[in-house]
This record gives sequence, structure tokens and C-alpha cells, in this order.
Amino acid sequence: MREIILNWILEYLTKRRCGKGAIPRSGAEGEKVNCYSTFLFENEQPFLIVEEIGDNEIIGLKWDGDRFSISQKVPLTKFKKYQLRITHYYGLYTTKYSGLTDFILFGITKFEVLKCNIHKVFNKTSQFVFNKRKLATIDRIELLRTMIDYYFKNEGQTFSTIDLMTKIYSMKWILHPEANSQEHKLQLFLDSFIETGEIEKVDETKYQVTGKAIASLSKYEEQERRHTETIKLQRRIVWLTFAIVIVGLFQTFITYIKEK
Repeated sequence: MREIILNWILEYLTKRRCGKGAIPRSGAEGEKVNCYSTFLFENEQPFLIVEEIGDNEIIGLKWDGDRFSISQKVPLTKFKKYQLRITHYYGLYTTKYSGLTDFILFGITKFEVLKCNIHKVFNKTSQFVFNKRKLATIDRIELLRTMIDYYFKNEGQTFSTIDLMTKIYSMKWILHPEANSQEHKLQLFLDSFIETGEIEKVDETKYQVTGKAIASLSKYEEQERRHTETIKLQRRIVWLTFAIVIVGLFQTFITYIKEK
């Protein structure tokens, strides 16, 4: 019974196997993909890529240490010796199954495909909602903070406009109708930071934060702190003045009552 099921599963997979060329993983071509790559592993090492099923045998290409290139046939009776590994390329999603049972439970039942479709609908809905919103205007100081944060979190790595846009807006910005104009604004900010010395250009697309960036941010934050303290002090003076006026009016009222 197991061999009948195995034979049926392998026939199902080989009829839907991926071509020998590169599998598109992006764009419209990637969205159309729906194929399987089926492998046999031996002692957790790649052994064979399955191409077709013959008379009670598996036909494919054996791993030569660098690629699958050696024609090989494996009797179905020896299948227990190997581990089955299946990769399903469905649209832009890639799902891997380990073993016959795993594929029957989650592959044949289309459970994983359902999950992919739900995720696809969620992503499209999320992108649609995101596209309806106006991208927030980039603030120069917040951008400076973002670049410094990126510098420390990525251990001093360089960054590009794409890196910054993604950090600010998430990957959804790429499909937003304002993407190009907002990226252009960001580029102008970066040019201004180069002129004032907070960043330097490493090559055509990459930038690097300099020590002046931290000094500029510290100076701005100190000015903000002083401004906040000034505002608080002014408010205290206003309230104190108001309290003095109230006390003065109250004393005037008491004096007037006594004179009566």
C-alpha cells in the first residue's frame, strides 16, 4: 500500500516538476510559477533530484559533489534508504516539505497553498491601504537620528537611499505612488548632509555617517532641552503672575469688606 501511495505521489510531483532553467522569483513571471522540485537525500546529504518515475523505479540526476549531473535510477523498493525532500514554488512563495507524511498532510491537502493565498490577500490589502495614505514628510533631524541609529545597529555599515526609505516606511514604499518623489526628497536631504559634513559619500549609491552627525544631533537635542526648559519657566512665571494677581484681588476684596 505504501509503495502505491509513494508511486502516486512521485508521479504527481514529476508531472508538475520545475524546468531545468532558473525559476523566476520576482515580478509577473514569478507570480505565475507553480512547480515542484523533488529530491532524495542520503544521510541528510543531497543524493538525487527526481525527474520521472519508471517501472517501479525513480529516475533522476545524481549529485556529483557540485551539481546534479549523473543519470541514476533508484528502485522504489530501496526508497526507505533515502529521505524525501520536496520544494514547492508557488507564485513568489517557497514551501519545503520533509518526508512523505509532511507532504500528504500539508501539500496534497493544499493547506500550505491556502496559507500562501491568505497571506497574498493580506499583503495586497495591506499594500492597498498603505498606498492610499500620503507618505509622511521626512524631517531633517529625524532623518539624522535614523541614519545614526542605522549606523550603530548595523555596526558601521554604509547605507543607500533604499535602505533609509525601507527603514522609514517599510518595504511597502516601493509600490507607493509617491515613492519616486519621496525618494528624491530624501536624496536632497542627503546632499545637504554631505555639504554640512554629517555624512560622506562612499560610492555612487552608498553613504557613511561621520562623527559630526552625532555632534550635530547632540547640539540640536541640547538646544531642544534648553528651549523646553525656557517654555516651562515661562509657564511657571505666567502661573505665578496669575496667582499674585488673584491674591492681590482677594486682599483688595477683603479690605473692601472690612471697610464696609
